[in-house]
Amino acid sequence: MAGQPVIEMERRLKGGREYLSALKKLGFIPDALLWAGVGDQAANGAMELLIVTSWVDEIGPKAIYDLLFEAYDASATPKDIDPFIVTLFSPQTQIAIDLKNAIYTLRSDAQAKPSKGARPVLVLGMMDYYTIPSWIIFSRRSKSDHFDTLRRFHAFQNNVAKLAA
Repeated sequence: MAGQPVIEMERRLKGGREYLSALKKLGFIPDALLWAGVGDQAANGAMELLIVTSWVDEIGPKAIYDLLFEAYDASATPKDIDPFIVTLFSPQTQIAIDLKNAIYTLRSDAQAKPSKGARPVLVLGMMDYYTIPSWIIFSRRSKSDHFDTLRRFHAFQNNVAKLAA
């Protein structure tokens, strides 16, 4: 039975990559997208798909969630990823800062010889979440430009609206 959690995680990672691809097709490119275990429910295997985006600061999470649900209902995103397990974060939150620092450290450590079998666990947001490097599906550096953010959000909004029409 030890293989079951590995198979489940591979399914989640595949679903996360498909979800990211669907979001990009709709015009939403987040700053980061990753799977993370939920700290206090870790024993139950509870996981969430975390999305870091400056849109949270510029637009607000409700408008983004509304569009994620619309895209899900229109079958524009994979049915394996229920929007109820997606959590949005601003790049200014502790979770996003911890993730950025961890990615920087991992990239720096990659130049050094990694120890055999080492699998670092990254704690995010004061122990609210944990992840490992292989669960990070996407990460990029981005600059927040208010007008560009609004333009990209409206393009995403229009693309989702076209699906409903």
